Amino acid sequence: VLDACRDLLRRSLKISSIEEGSLLNLSLGYMHVLELTLDYQKAFEWFSKILRQVPDMKVGDVSNKDVLDILGQITDVADPRLLRGSYDKCPKWERVGSLCDQGQCQVSIPPLAQSTIDSQKKETRRDDDTKSSSSSSSSSSPSGASSSPHFSSTSKTSYNALELDLLGMWFAIVKILFTAGCVQPLPRLIHLIDPLRRDQELHLTSIRNEHAYYCTVSQVLGHWSSPVVEWKEGKTDKIYFIADSHSVAPGFQKLSIEMRDDTSKYRHNEAKCSKRTFHLVPKLVTGLKCWHMRPGCTFFPRKNFENAMESVEDGSMVIFNFGEIDCREGILTAVAQNKYQDLDEGIDASVSIYVDMLEEQTLSKNLITFVHPIVPVLDPTRPTVKRFNHRLRKRIKISKYLKYLDFFDALLSEDGQKFNEAYALDGTHMSPKYLPKMEESINRALYS
Repeated sequence: VLDACRDLLRRSLKISSIEEGSLLNLSLGYMHVLELTLDYQKAFEWFSKILRQVPDMKVGDVSNKDVLDILGQITDVADPRLLRGSYDKCPKWERVGSLCDQGQCQVSIPPLAQSTIDSQKKETRRDDDTKSSSSSSSSSSPSGASSSPHFSSTSKTSYNALELDLLGMWFAIVKILFTAGCVQPLPRLIHLIDPLRRDQELHLTSIRNEHAYYCTVSQVLGHWSSPVVEWKEGKTDKIYFIADSHSVAPGFQKLSIEMRDDTSKYRHNEAKCSKRTFHLVPKLVTGLKCWHMRPGCTFFPRKNFENAMESVEDGSMVIFNFGEIDCREGILTAVAQNKYQDLDEGIDASVSIYVDMLEEQTLSKNLITFVHPIVPVLDPTRPTVKRFNHRLRKRIKISKYLKYLDFFDALLSEDGQKFNEAYALDGTHMSPKYLPKMEESINRALYS
């Protein structure tokens, strides 16, 4: 399906034009398809090609030429110098300051809550084939776009459709370059385009998804004091962090892991151990729910997941973090529509699908697999998240192949009812400050 989509977009792009207003919109879609296939280099090349065709085109007082002055000399987005901050053909690394809406949540929450489930139940249950966590309602905003409001023609923005498409391309390239490890020029690019967001309700426009990811990446980079100067291509120990938008905060951060001196084995009580530094490599899978991992699913996040897993070397250490979208927009809706008897049955269905897929990947690729708890940032979904994590933990404890990272309680307030604001980022995701808790949990789990 993705191949067909890519081919159709290519053919459409050949006959599109700026004058008709279709070129930028189709280009943005084409970039997203290339993103799903992990072809970040081609996405960047297409982005650069379009900007060069119309260098004087502007949003506000920022032009494509201004953007190209920052990115135009980059030839390979995977060049490790761009992660280390030593690339000499783009602006030097600089700190990201405060954004115009620092800490503001860019994801809207469906109004369905647990108290509404019984009143919305239907008289008859649907058959098993329709049991789902609304598999057709995810797209490309952080943690799954269908939670975002639909496009509003009355949103407060001074930009026309063409300007929104161009701004969407600029936002999208920030996400793509970060995921590819091309971080050195991003602070300068963020400083250039972030003022264009001021007093614009972009979360209610056609580029709400691109805008939301841009905000997440920008605020995460605000926690970076420097690029990853110690990164050495081919020599750096890696842990792959495979997740939806929750892969951004841990991306390229360091962990100290106690390992056996025999590096082919992991820690045992009787072994002599030494600490080694690992870097977390993000594998971003846009909009994936646990429900999408069920056999036979053909929805595009599933293909994105398969592409991500193909890029992970056999024998790697990996962390999976999925399920937040199921808790936010899938399971409650399915229960309210009487597709499950109650919330626990809906959670168990998603957990079973999730664990089965992770065990399958672990066995087929000989992985060392950790499972991250779902993050409890959002107030309306926290009760569901707590129940999901409880049942996920129980299921993984009896798995021979998976290790649960048991630090969820540290992410909550002392009374267990609220999110621990020490790890706050943007109202939806956690900041990199939580990573010491994850590091401790990994080291504990290696004993098991």
